[in-house]
Amino acid sequence: MKTILLISNMYPSQKSPFAGIFVRNFEKNLQHAFLFKKCVITGSRKSILARFWKYISFLIQSIYSILKHDYDLIYVHYINHSCVPLLLVLKLIKKPIVLNAHGGDIIPVTKASTILLRFTSMVLYRAAMIVVPSNFLKNVIIEKYGINSEKIYTSPSGGVDLDIFKPDVPLATKKHRLVIGFVSRIDKGKGWDILLMALHHFKSFQNHFKSIIVGTGTEFEQMIQLQHDLELEKEVLILGGVNHEELPRLYNQMDIFVFPTMRHESLGLVGIEAMACGLPVIGSDIGGLSEYLLDSFNGYRFQPGNYKKLSECLEKFHQLKNDEKTRFSYNAITTARKFEKSLIAEKMKEKLDELINLKHS
Repeated sequence: MKTILLISNMYPSQKSPFAGIFVRNFEKNLQHAFLFKKCVITGSRKSILARFWKYISFLIQSIYSILKHDYDLIYVHYINHSCVPLLLVLKLIKKPIVLNAHGGDIIPVTKASTILLRFTSMVLYRAAMIVVPSNFLKNVIIEKYGINSEKIYTSPSGGVDLDIFKPDVPLATKKHRLVIGFVSRIDKGKGWDILLMALHHFKSFQNHFKSIIVGTGTEFEQMIQLQHDLELEKEVLILGGVNHEELPRLYNQMDIFVFPTMRHESLGLVGIEAMACGLPVIGSDIGGLSEYLLDSFNGYRFQPGNYKKLSECLEKFHQLKNDEKTRFSYNAITTARKFEKSLIAEKMKEKLDELINLKHS
C-alpha cells in the first residue's frame, strides 16, 4: 500500500473536536487506499508557552519524518504554518508535495500570518499539486501567485457523509416554532455577533422562535455577554463545543441554518452538512459560499455584516408557506448530494495515485 506523510498544524482532539476536522475527514476517507504517517498538532492550547513547545515538537517530528523518505507523497494541510518544516529542508525533499489550502492560510487575517506567508509561499511553486475547496480560492491563488491553473485541483474539503448527515424525519412533518441554527468557531469575523444582533432585531416583531448555537473559540465569553446584554437568554441556547458526530442530531432540530461569516471562507463545509440534513441556509454573500448557496433556491444571501438584512431574510423565510419551505429543503438536499464524500474521495485517490506513479515512472 502506498504511504502518505500527512503534515498539519491542526488536527482534532477530544477537547477540541472542530480543530482541523477537515484533516481527519480527509484521512478517514482515504485510509482504505493509503497508509498514513502523521505529523500533526492535535487540539489547541491556551498557554502561549504550551503552544510554542507544541509547535517546536511538531517541527522536529516533521523534519525527521521528511528526511526518512519512507513515504510516497507528502500531503500538507493548512499551508502557512504547516509548510515551515518543508521550507527548512525543501532542497532535500525527493517525493511529490501536495498542499491543501483552506482559506485563512492563503488569505491571512493577522499581521503575523501575513509575514509568515511571504516565506512559506515559496513551497507553492515547488508543489506538484495544490488542492483548494472552491473555485473562489483557486482564483485567489492564480491571481496572487501566478500559479498555473492546471496545477490547482478543486476538491471540497473531504465532502459530506450523506449516510450520517440526512433528515431524520420527513421534511413536511416538522411542526414547531421556528428554530434557527448556527455552528461555527466563535472567533473574530465568524459572525456570531451579527447573528445575535439579527435575532434581537427579529425578536422585536417575531417572538415565537428559538436559536441553537454550537461552537467555542476565543470570543466565547464575549458571545455570552452579548447574549445577556441583548436579553436573548430565553430564545438562544448556547451549547458550546460538541463532537462532530453529534451535529446531525442537532441539525435535525433546526429549521434554518445561518452562516453569517465576514471572512472570505474558502467553502464553508458546515453549510453543506446542514443542507444535507434538509436545512436551507441564510449566509453571507462572500467567498466560497456563493458557489453553492443560491438565493431563493436553497436559502438566501445577504450583505456580510448587515444584521438587519439577515433579520429580513429570517422573516422572509418565516413567512413562507409550508410547501415553499419544503421546496427549499429538498433543493438544499439536492445541492449537498454533489458533495458526497465517496465521490470526492475516489477522485482524490485517482489524483494522488497519478502523482505517485508519475514520480516512479
